[in-house]
Amino acid sequence: MTARTFPRRTVISLVVAVSALACLITPSNPAVAQDHSNIPSAEVAVQPGHSRHIASLAFSPDGRMAVSGDDGGSVKIWSVANGRLLRNFTGHAGGAVRSLAFTPDGSSVLFAGADLKLWRLTSERELGSFPASSITSIAMSPRIAIAISGDSRGVITLWRLGLLPGSIGDALRVLPGHSGPVTALAFSPFGLSVLSGSSDDTVRLRNTGSGSDLAIFPHIHDVRAVAFSSDGWTILVAHGHSVTLLDIGSGRLLRTFSGLPTDINCFAFSPDGKRLLTGSSYGTVRLWDLKDGRELRTFAGHSGLVTALVFSPCSDTALSGGADGTIRLWELDSGREIRTLTERASRQAKKLRRKHRRNPRSAIRPAVRSPCSRALPGGMSVWML
Repeated sequence: MTARTFPRRTVISLVVAVSALACLITPSNPAVAQDHSNIPSAEVAVQPGHSRHIASLAFSPDGRMAVSGDDGGSVKIWSVANGRLLRNFTGHAGGAVRSLAFTPDGSSVLFAGADLKLWRLTSERELGSFPASSITSIAMSPRIAIAISGDSRGVITLWRLGLLPGSIGDALRVLPGHSGPVTALAFSPFGLSVLSGSSDDTVRLRNTGSGSDLAIFPHIHDVRAVAFSSDGWTILVAHGHSVTLLDIGSGRLLRTFSGLPTDINCFAFSPDGKRLLTGSSYGTVRLWDLKDGRELRTFAGHSGLVTALVFSPCSDTALSGGADGTIRLWELDSGREIRTLTERASRQAKKLRRKHRRNPRSAIRPAVRSPCSRALPGGMSVWML
């Protein structure tokens, strides 16, 4: 395997090029997060959350909410703390919701099927639809309101998102290059570069600011998922039944784990780049250590195909979705299933949601605490920066 390489000082110099772009489009409002602490827990009925198979999953940046999309076009927002359904967006044009993501401030959700839509959570209002079609994958910048989408033609588009009513955003740049459908996308930890995988058997690393290729990794067949390590210097690629780790600076192959089970249907890398989740065709989820390729744990619960996986921001829990329409929250270290996300309706909760619709500001509060911080006696906290 060969790749075009570049010195580390080149990558570091990208900060200068992209910082100007970031200054122009960084939202001025502070990060906000949904506050569900005062929602009553009285339960009247429990119903399945989705009637169709789960096509995509994502956590909010603070880990308090999750979003799910199914192959029937429904998108649902959940409280991770109690499993309650918070929002329900139905009838997405074009069928299956193939990919979705929260904006960096957690206030809105971008989801893709036949088109690309941005919804504001607190007002349950569509901010806009983007002129895109045949979207196969999307990813959100971790720092600023920028998203990328890949389509069935192999075209990647960089979007500036408008998070205020009447400002839906626009396309900043179109990045051609792949000759087949885009199958996976990821931003680097600081949003300075973009990684894409395609059915044309290549993985490309590009500069977010200029769109130029930084490296091309050929001869990687059946790319299913891509990710960066937490320091941004290592690329992780899940392809076929193998996982490959590549060094960005030299293009050198660091490690390959082959011989993974042949029944793998989906992959997910942890945000810290240390672990991997795989979902099988027989309802099981497996957790792997990427340091030595060792299987750490198996989770069982789905009654059929596992179709979507995502790690929480802190990598300590994960969600799995299946063809059975269920979404399960797992504690990774213990292997315990914490809960199944279901639609819980109560009169008090409905009244509170109506109140929030009348006064959206009552439903949000600043996200002043990291989901990965640990409380200590005396009110002190350890922050994982």
